[in-house]
Amino acid sequence: MTPCMRRGARSAFCHAGSRHSPSSPLRLFLARSFWQRAAGLFGHGRLGPQEGLWIKPCKAVHTVGLGYAIDIVFIGPQGKVLKTVHALKPNRVAWCLAAHSVVELPAFYCRSRPHYQASLRQAMHAALCRTAHTPWRPVRPRRSRCPPARNPMGRT
Repeated sequence: MTPCMRRGARSAFCHAGSRHSPSSPLRLFLARSFWQRAAGLFGHGRLGPQEGLWIKPCKAVHTVGLGYAIDIVFIGPQGKVLKTVHALKPNRVAWCLAAHSVVELPAFYCRSRPHYQASLRQAMHAALCRTAHTPWRPVRPRRSRCPPARNPMGRT
């Protein structure tokens, strides 16, 4: 499909598929907030065969306590793949100081798809489109847990 909101497009739908991949398209979940990035795959759960977690910004990842291997793709500031770690085993660390973000994929995803970089770029674009087109919801102010202040004069 066409990139979202291209000239004259009426739909903001983005398709992250690749012409090189006969199976379903890659879907990335974007982790931007501090807590989403800190939780990583622990907060997201196990990835499906066509799913990935895009952690932005990030320069290093670990698999301590994860229990299964994952592929790691380090992405530069312009979206270029800088480094790929295939099947990073549990209780290991990988980093790339020049990276701007990291994509975590199921183990052997990159080796089994020779054109994974093209589908990764399309999935990154689709993930950004999904977050850009979600309706903005105002943050509700939190209610104070403190009781209301008393008037020292006894009047209300």
